[in-house]
Amino acid sequence: MIRLRSFLLVALLHLIAPHASLLHAADDASRYYEDALTRFERKDDAGAVIQLQNALKADPGFLAAHLLLGRASMRKGDYPAAEVALRQALKLGVSRAEVVVPLGTLLLDTGRAKEFLDTTNPAEFAAATRLEVLLLRARAQIDLRQYPAARASLDEAQRLDPASVRVVVMMARGALESGDLEEANRLAEQATRRWSSDSSAWLTKASVSYARGELVAAVAHYDRAISADRENVEALLGKGSALLDLGKREESRAVLEELAKVDSREPRAAYLRSVIAQMDGDTVTARKLLTEVVNLIDPAPRQLLAGKSNLALIAGLAHFDLGAREKAKEYLELYLRLHPGQNGGRKPLAAIYIDEGDAARALSLLEPAFRDDHADVSALNLMAAAHSKLKRHQKATELLERAARISDDASMKTSLGLSMIGAGQVPEGVAQLESALRKNPSDLRASTALVLQSMRSGDPGKAVSLMEAAIKRDPENLSALHLLGVARSAAGDLPGARAAYERVLSKDPAFYAARLNLAKLDVSSGKFDSARSRLDQMLKENPDDTFAMYELGMLDARQRRGADAIKVLERVRTKDPRHVESQLALIDLYLAAGEPDKAGNVAKDLVRAVPGRLDLQLAVARTEIARRDPAAAKATLTTISRNAGFNAPMLVRTAGLQLAIGHTAGASYSLEKALHADSKSVPVRLAMAEVELVSGNLAKSEEILRQVLKERPEDALARRLLGDVAVSRGQLPEAVQHYQAALSRSSDFETLRRLYSVHVASRHPEVGLKLLDDWVRRNPQVAAAKILLAEAQQASGQSKAARATLEALVAQEENPVALNNLANLLASAKDPSAIPVAERALKQAPGDPVILDTLGWLLVSQGKVDPGLKHLREARLREPGNPEIRYHLAAALAKSGRAAEARLELEAALSTTDAFAGRDAATDLLRSLSGRR
Repeated sequence: MIRLRSFLLVALLHLIAPHASLLHAADDASRYYEDALTRFERKDDAGAVIQLQNALKADPGFLAAHLLLGRASMRKGDYPAAEVALRQALKLGVSRAEVVVPLGTLLLDTGRAKEFLDTTNPAEFAAATRLEVLLLRARAQIDLRQYPAARASLDEAQRLDPASVRVVVMMARGALESGDLEEANRLAEQATRRWSSDSSAWLTKASVSYARGELVAAVAHYDRAISADRENVEALLGKGSALLDLGKREESRAVLEELAKVDSREPRAAYLRSVIAQMDGDTVTARKLLTEVVNLIDPAPRQLLAGKSNLALIAGLAHFDLGAREKAKEYLELYLRLHPGQNGGRKPLAAIYIDEGDAARALSLLEPAFRDDHADVSALNLMAAAHSKLKRHQKATELLERAARISDDASMKTSLGLSMIGAGQVPEGVAQLESALRKNPSDLRASTALVLQSMRSGDPGKAVSLMEAAIKRDPENLSALHLLGVARSAAGDLPGARAAYERVLSKDPAFYAARLNLAKLDVSSGKFDSARSRLDQMLKENPDDTFAMYELGMLDARQRRGADAIKVLERVRTKDPRHVESQLALIDLYLAAGEPDKAGNVAKDLVRAVPGRLDLQLAVARTEIARRDPAAAKATLTTISRNAGFNAPMLVRTAGLQLAIGHTAGASYSLEKALHADSKSVPVRLAMAEVELVSGNLAKSEEILRQVLKERPEDALARRLLGDVAVSRGQLPEAVQHYQAALSRSSDFETLRRLYSVHVASRHPEVGLKLLDDWVRRNPQVAAAKILLAEAQQASGQSKAARATLEALVAQEENPVALNNLANLLASAKDPSAIPVAERALKQAPGDPVILDTLGWLLVSQGKVDPGLKHLREARLREPGNPEIRYHLAAALAKSGRAAEARLELEAALSTTDAFAGRDAATDLLRSLSGRR
């Protein structure tokens, strides 16, 4: 079987120059990175940063360099640079599991505990990473004085690793911070007894003794911590402080000077030394040390000072010397939070918050002041708008009804009608809109709402009639004429729609919506060049036009210009983070390009920008599944299922994804809710049949399916699922019959794939191969079928035919999966064009870890270890759970002389029970590197 992924073979003469330069850049980047890694291991962080910056100049997309730059910068104390590097690594596609711990540590170090808690869910991660996240979570909760929550996090961490000293130490810290000195002492005693050589256990014991006023004992415990770890900064600092409190000034100075050698950037040590200097009357030294404190703290992010009270005190003194401007700004911000202004200023501010999508904040401004003011129509409207944004349509309707009793104008009836429709009171809402239209026949908002409701309810003909009547009343109303074009388009009357749009533009060539809809009409009519010309002209006139950008991006996607589409839609995302359609399309494009981490980042940003929408949360779940993170997907889908009410279509979609990750109980729950909403729905019943099938309840599944077929004998999906039932029973001939019947009713690739698999399982691969070949001839546009055909040809020993199939596909379209598979085929034939083809695949799907692995492994296999190692590192960072990728990386590391790192990768690869190509070779390599036979 060919390794997954692939693309078109290009003439070598065409590729020689760029290929050589790209390899040269990759060589430079890889050399800089390996040198930086060596420096980082020696704790030469400044040198590591310089080399990593050189690596990123050579290759700005070098994932491993971004990640290591973040770690080195953070250890160097440059938190802003560290955060930029870590977030860039995440944005470019490094697996969240690789970034969550260093980024979480950075957030906590800079006083952003709440941000960490709000953005990190331990359930997203596998056990080892989850333990680290739980420890960070407990630390954040302690920082926020959420002590019971912290203990719950630590209890969960202890269940994951009962032998972890860090869990007990953190428990002791929580008890100490909460003021429970006895519990803190008990836990510290437990830690030092069980882990008597652990520096952190003795540091904890010392901290408890210090808090109890037992200074002599504290010094002794600090000594035990320091003896276990000579570079324990907190132990050295604690000992110096305790000695100072004991009046042992010289001993304290010696300890603090030793600390300065260990960490020259520790401002607390410099501050304590300045205190000693002042005690000595040495004002010159004291001033010098205070200047050192200022120089250390000034570059730090403001959150760092807020997050650590002792640093905040020192920072306050430093900022006093710098002047009152920033402090004045802080006081002003505080004052504005405490005194947000008089009632007259609340309404415009609330309107801004609503426009920004922060409806809850708007309500916090409006409700205290206007809750009992029944006469302020504008305030009532604003509060209704805020509640509508929060999907509280019933509350919005109540407020608008109150406003309507004060003002009975047509616009109020229109607002009330729209709110009623949003609350699910569709007939009542339509009645209000029709009343508004009778009161004011030229009320285009009411007409528009009625037209949209008609189209939504599947009656575009009524929408056309409504707008034709409106135009008779007002022939010069271009907005109505334009809406007539929209209605005709929905009704399938494309020539009529075009005529309406062109009539609008004949009267007003600048009418924006008509121009945009004509471009969309061109696309739906297959007139791609005309559509592109219209959109290009619109963007030439207004480069920031996100609607035209979006349509251009969708046109690029339709014409299979994925990279161009992503570029355009990213521009839309930058200009308008709340443009939902463009970002959903962008998510699909990133997933198709094999970049699930980028898709996930887009999805999560979109959910934050537009909260409360279940379809957007569903997009998050899809990206989590693509990232092979079933725990996170399970949590997201469970939340969607609970919040979906009895929305049957949403519940069916949710159940489908729950099935995809093996969460059958969740899928069953979702579908039971959907059946409660619509017990006769065929899609819901078919989905339930699939759940029963996956759960092993074959008789129940078959019963549902046969009932559906009684009602709808031609239902192809029911036939296909009956085939799945037969396969589960081992009844392969019956499965063939069902799949063939399904395929005769619907030429569906999934059914084809199943039928082919059954023929292979029945030991008739030649029948399956002929089936695939015939189907592809009839459906040449389905790339997935051609890729499967090539795999079937390869499996039957027809390598030349497989190569021809893939080459024909990549000549037709630049498909990265086909290119990857073609590269592997060429490599197995020792064809030197394998690497250029793999590079083409990577160009089409830049973040696909399998393609990165293919190219990296091919390069290493041909002796090009440095550039190959770079790609393999990136593949490993994007998909750390893939054991084959980790084995390939380990082999490359071993060839480059990094045996220790190679051993770690091999141990991780072999720790999984998953079968993978090369497991035996990985075992042998680990034995060799460990000096075992």
